[in-house]
Amino acid sequence: MLRALQWLTPALSSYPIRLDDGLAPVYIDLTRATWQEVELFTAPAAHEPQLQALFRALIKPTDRVVDIGANLGRHMVLLDHLSAHVDAVEPNPALLPNLRRTVAGLKHTTLHECALGDHTGSIGLIVPADHSTAHVGGAGSTPLRRLDDLVDGPVDLMKVDVEGFEAPVFRGAARLLNRATAPVIVFEELHLNQEARDVLASYQAAAYRFWVIPREGPIQPYSDQRPQWCDVLAIPAARHETVAVRLGFQPDPVAELQ
Repeated sequence: MLRALQWLTPALSSYPIRLDDGLAPVYIDLTRATWQEVELFTAPAAHEPQLQALFRALIKPTDRVVDIGANLGRHMVLLDHLSAHVDAVEPNPALLPNLRRTVAGLKHTTLHECALGDHTGSIGLIVPADHSTAHVGGAGSTPLRRLDDLVDGPVDLMKVDVEGFEAPVFRGAARLLNRATAPVIVFEELHLNQEARDVLASYQAAAYRFWVIPREGPIQPYSDQRPQWCDVLAIPAARHETVAVRLGFQPDPVAELQ
């Protein structure tokens, strides 16, 4: 049995899972599988379907997309399939070997192995035992860069999931975001902390408007009644009408003023 386990471990530590027909496989480490990853293995279509549907509705084949917090690459493979180029950012060293293997099977994705913030240097990461996520914490050796230094040129859409570190990411992207041609952004908001939203709202040239993407149901205006955990859709004024039409919601007068 021990010999069998020794033989199986290398294969299980980098196991390909195909999320959907037409998409490249995602490689994951089944020897450290969390329940979330088991769900991915047994019911891949169940992973954040509302975000997947939003990406399919919004992204055009000519678009450039940035995936900040690529994690296992579950959204990244779809973004690669839909767009012309994806800049994927992931600092967690435990995830990088499999993420590199996933990216090798993609056509339009560049992987950046660093964290993003509002200055250049290095930072520490707190990685849990299952290696599923990483939290910023103190000094360390993980490279830290600004998005403005990483990405040159216009971007159409950004997906940001960095475990509460979204505000520094946005502060380090002032050149990219404080313009009329700023990208649409989907980002995670935790514990009703609207610091990231406030940073985006300060970029007057973009004039971002904010909506909540609930786990179930239609997109809603951003308000004090939003869930403690939610995904937020930030739309620059110049793109608001087009995005509203594609996603099938009506512009809200409160959102218009935000």
